[in-house]
Amino acid sequence: MNKNNKYINIFGDNYSTIDPDKSDTDYKKSLVEYLKTYGHMGYRYRHVEIVSEGKDVQAYREDTGILDMFEVKGTCEDKPLIHTYGNELMEAIRNPDNYWYAVIKKTNGICQSPLFFTIDDWLVLYPLQPVSIKGTLDIRGLTQEMIDNGHIPNTKRRSTTLIATKEMIVENFDLRQKQLDRQQEYNDNNVLANKFFKMEE
Repeated sequence: MNKNNKYINIFGDNYSTIDPDKSDTDYKKSLVEYLKTYGHMGYRYRHVEIVSEGKDVQAYREDTGILDMFEVKGTCEDKPLIHTYGNELMEAIRNPDNYWYAVIKKTNGICQSPLFFTIDDWLVLYPLQPVSIKGTLDIRGLTQEMIDNGHIPNTKRRSTTLIATKEMIVENFDLRQKQLDRQQEYNDNNVLANKFFKMEE
């Protein structure tokens, strides 16, 4: 197996899949120490801890006790492929003044100072991906006859896991197309307005 495995995403960019710290553990610990030492945006923190579910680190401000939240995106690459999950996005949208994405690069085994992004900063960086489904499939002992007879082994899932239906996918596609049309109309109007002002000059 090629240890320098790379792949190309739909935008034609090359990304590496290699990162020895898949769970971002080192990066999270690094952010905790950074916040304890330097704080963030002038705030000092009295309690900083690693958590989960929509955020990786939370910290309570020393003066007011207000909770700030941070989602860590760690990488060893100069141009990493970054995936932001729905629960992270919703947490940031619900708490725009208290939530930051912290990008931390590890160089020669040492975590560098984090770069902080608000939800508004974050959304302009990445395109919204089309709907997709993904998961694991245990094909051990699976035969075509079993598939044809509907005897496909079920995977145990959490109650919060949403199972896709054809109707949901079509609805998502229609909504996406509507938003794309609206975005194009907005862009066309801006182009037209700019041309008008140039002619007036």
